Amino acid sequence: MRGLVTTSWLAEHLRQVSVVDASWSLPGSPFEAKVAEAFAASRIPGARFWDQDKWSDESASIAPHNIPTKPQFLEAARGLRPPVVVYDQFGIFSSPKLWFTLRYYGVAAAVLDGGLPAWVAAGYDLEYGPPTPPGSEVLAASVQGKQWRLGDVRGWLDDRREKKLVDARSKQRFDGAVPDPRGLRSGHIPGSLNLPFTDLLDPVPNPENLPGGRWRGAKLKSDEALCDLFSNIGVSRGDPVAVTCGSGMTAGHIALALHRIGTDDIALYDGSWTEYAQTEDLPVSTTP
Repeated sequence: MRGLVTTSWLAEHLRQVSVVDASWSLPGSPFEAKVAEAFAASRIPGARFWDQDKWSDESASIAPHNIPTKPQFLEAARGLRPPVVVYDQFGIFSSPKLWFTLRYYGVAAAVLDGGLPAWVAAGYDLEYGPPTPPGSEVLAASVQGKQWRLGDVRGWLDDRREKKLVDARSKQRFDGAVPDPRGLRSGHIPGSLNLPFTDLLDPVPNPENLPGGRWRGAKLKSDEALCDLFSNIGVSRGDPVAVTCGSGMTAGHIALALHRIGTDDIALYDGSWTEYAQTEDLPVSTTP
């Protein structure tokens, strides 16, 4: 399954996996929604909700939704049984970040391609009413992933030969052509590459019977198309890569796409532009 499963696969294996709604809402965007309330109203049968802002290492960075500490992770993951399938209510938006977090702690996981809209469009049932409470079992976890902090970025700026750094923000934000939505400095980390996360996605029809009028869905492009997108920015299959974005959320799309095409040496810079741009002594580039 290499990081991605279809709705038909999940329907067939629903009793053998744990399912988690990883929806996160981006204020002031098409992804703005009351995701926790929507989950409480309807969900994929047996799913749990994972609040990525709540379970976040607040001491690590000035950015929200960081990879949680191990105690936080174990508490949030209580009762889960691997493998874990994560989805979100927008198709593919916030689920790749939780997928990366689970793999960071050594837990087998995959993203549901197309998320909840694809599940509903395929005609599968939803669960209504109060969700199933989590079990008491503690999930075994050990740190196996790679997370970048500000010090790692400083080191990369001094010597950029080790990894390629790919930014998932829009081209306009990357180039500094538009103001930063958080009021920060505009531009990008010098030497980084740009691949907007939206370029990795194909739209899927928005099912008319999706409860709550939730946002239209999206699925990951084919592996061949993903290879082409990375090749176009100078990233080859197997290259060591660090991924970044605005606040560490959509960088997960780049990580998932790289994993799909056979790259596993991936680090995620959690603080991303929110942290970097507020660190005044660090350089900013506004040239493509």
